[in-house]
Amino acid sequence: MTTRMTDYSPDFDTLEKMEWAFSKGDVAYISKVLDSRPSLVLRIHGVCMLADMKREDAIPALARALREDPSPLVRHEAAFAMGQLEFKSGVPSLLEAMARDESVLVRHESAVALGSIGDERARPGLMTALEDVDEDVRLSAEVALADLEFLRRLRTRTEIQPIAETGQLTSRKTTPAKRQVERPSVRVPRSKAQPAIQSLIKTGILDRQFSVITDDQTVALPLMRDPNEIEIDELRKLVPSASLGVEDFEPRKRHPRTFEEALAERLSPDILSRLPKSFDVVGDITILELDSGLAVYETVIAGAIMEVHPNVRAVFAKSGEVSGAERIRPLRYIAGENRTHTIHKEYGCLFKVDLSKAFFSPRLSTEHQRVAQMVEKGERVIDMFAGVGPFSILTAKRLDEVRVEAIDSNPQAVELLQENVRANKVESKVHAHFGDAREVIRKELFQSASRVIMNHPSASKDFVKEACAALQPSGGTIHYYTFAGENWETDSRNDIEHVVKESGYVAERVLGIHRVREVAPMRWQVAVDLEVARGQ
Repeated sequence: MTTRMTDYSPDFDTLEKMEWAFSKGDVAYISKVLDSRPSLVLRIHGVCMLADMKREDAIPALARALREDPSPLVRHEAAFAMGQLEFKSGVPSLLEAMARDESVLVRHESAVALGSIGDERARPGLMTALEDVDEDVRLSAEVALADLEFLRRLRTRTEIQPIAETGQLTSRKTTPAKRQVERPSVRVPRSKAQPAIQSLIKTGILDRQFSVITDDQTVALPLMRDPNEIEIDELRKLVPSASLGVEDFEPRKRHPRTFEEALAERLSPDILSRLPKSFDVVGDITILELDSGLAVYETVIAGAIMEVHPNVRAVFAKSGEVSGAERIRPLRYIAGENRTHTIHKEYGCLFKVDLSKAFFSPRLSTEHQRVAQMVEKGERVIDMFAGVGPFSILTAKRLDEVRVEAIDSNPQAVELLQENVRANKVESKVHAHFGDAREVIRKELFQSASRVIMNHPSASKDFVKEACAALQPSGGTIHYYTFAGENWETDSRNDIEHVVKESGYVAERVLGIHRVREVAPMRWQVAVDLEVARGQ
């Protein structure tokens, strides 16, 4: 038996070029290599090279790796590198990773990096990270906040000015101190802050209502009460030099958890009661639906959303319904960055989205994944209204042996779809088609598919005949979407079964019917999964 050895020669060739670029300080070349997604080893090596260059123009490439690389190891290294470099331009990307990355490793390292950079913009995000589901992330955020507090105190100390012309020393006035409260405390070396915090959290006596006190060498941690002998022993096993005492601590400003909390002191109870209960977030863009009476408050509302969600960079309001063949919703800019393009992450896949050019709804995330999980190995799927590709790409990423034909009549959507196919490395499995789905099926995809996805609820009925014709002679499955009211289940079933019959096919079995989302009071988008066979 012979064993095939992996050919690493391309990696060695690329590494040699990377080493040359590193010696010349060529950030652009190493960035280009990272963007091409070579092997894991080369990607980690590239991130380390960018860190060793110690240049701020490396931050955009590190930020892309942190946001887009599929490996948590690479994303962790990118966060670590940005913390080492300590450039404040890395803060927004680190905040987003700390809030959103699915890997505990990456969220933890992002919090550590934010503490190293010491930018006050990170404080709200770090406060939110104190509620992270993972204890390591919470600890890292606690230590990072301690670092921010130390830097803040350095900045606000009284600074002695040079001798003035009068020969007298002058002092710069500091802002009045906040109200302080005397609390039991434990003081530890700064290098031992994390194990000390971990011990105090475990015993339940760390008082998070107050900010820690830091100086050049030590950190003082506020306690809820005096520790007992057992708790002291546990602490000193980890930090032998820990000392107990009583110190004055500043109450920690509570970061609002919801935008209603952030607005509680700015808007009347009547206005608060009319705020939307939810809103859409696509990448770093928030989309609000406000009634006309709230328009005068929209800037304040948008500001509150960005305060509560530091990863949000732009806020828009819906200014009309989804319409036209392109299915685009008109939006009105409110606050933040005036742009409609972003990168949206869904179940490990990245989607470039432009809300002014192509349809995309984050409320369909669960539906995208549900359908993708129904597809089996070896199937050929037709996505008749693919948009930027969520159904198609999630399906292709899940299965090694699958082929997806992704169709859309909006040229800008197809352009974004093609970019997303490349970004998610599914070029061999997803094939984009521009044109009316009916024409594409008639000319290229007749009787070729085992499954058809019809996510165009306002117009799917007009495409059922071609959807049936796209199925293999043995039949297949159609995922049909429509809008329905109070009798949604009966109406949706009758709707699709009737149109299938009129098209000369047979609706053999309804696999399932469910409501996907509410689109208006007592009106829903409904999904019907149907097995269809050729008529006799």
